[in-house]
Amino acid sequence: MDLNKISPSADMGVAVKGNLFGTVAHHWLTIQNGSGYGSSEVDKYKKIGYSFWLTPVKGLIVEGYADYEKQDPNSPQTASVLSTAKDYAGSTGYYTLKSFVGYETITYTLGVEAFWRTNQNSGIQNATVTNGVLTAFESAEVKKFGYSLFASLITPLPKLKAFARYDYYDPNTKNDVYIKFSDR
Repeated sequence: MDLNKISPSADMGVAVKGNLFGTVAHHWLTIQNGSGYGSSEVDKYKKIGYSFWLTPVKGLIVEGYADYEKQDPNSPQTASVLSTAKDYAGSTGYYTLKSFVGYETITYTLGVEAFWRTNQNSGIQNATVTNGVLTAFESAEVKKFGYSLFASLITPLPKLKAFARYDYYDPNTKNDVYIKFSDR
């Protein structure tokens, strides 16, 4: 998600992390700047996130995650780089849903992660162009989707591990919504 500017892999904030029902269920509530490690905080809005994951058997993890951050597209904001980097207009807020399943043994690791991101009011639809000028439009949500598949394997050669990864990303899943630098 960091690669596609959906959510930074590191951020400043506070978190409450704990276990539920022994060592099988876990959770993590976070309040973060939302700007990530690339810049300092300049807006008043914070990202609130919650992660819940299960480890029902050794080596297996099943996780769900959600976050939300309100935005003001008329104010300077560090999160605008992340939430609206390729959208038509500044977002009024965004939310992310993520799921992850991973399995690890001594010799190999397998994983899949999928995410859905909605940038509120950062796209346009029902646009009217007059004499080459955009004269009217409606704000629209921009919905983004992506997933990653990955695996690693310890090889018979000392200190050599094989790794493979495949990523898919669609910055605009709706064909009737237009975003900046896009043909749809």
